[in-house]
Amino acid sequence: MTTTEITKFGDALGIVLPQEVLERLGVQPGDQLQMIATEEGVTLKPCADTVGKQLDVAEKVMEKRHDVLRRLAE
Repeated sequence: MTTTEITKFGDALGIVLPQEVLERLGVQPGDQLQMIATEEGVTLKPCADTVGKQLDVAEKVMEKRHDVLRRLAE
């Protein structure tokens, strides 16, 4: 079992996740976690970053095809 303590960050409260927990979750700084409230407490799960990946692809297409998209918008 791993424990952590609630810390004050400005006007908010938060927790720091130990490295071993981050490794077990397979997450890195900048990744998002789902927090699911259960009767026993809270479960943390990595978010499926499908939307983020789709936005990255859309941004690349918009940069590459800027002229075509501008003409379509007219």
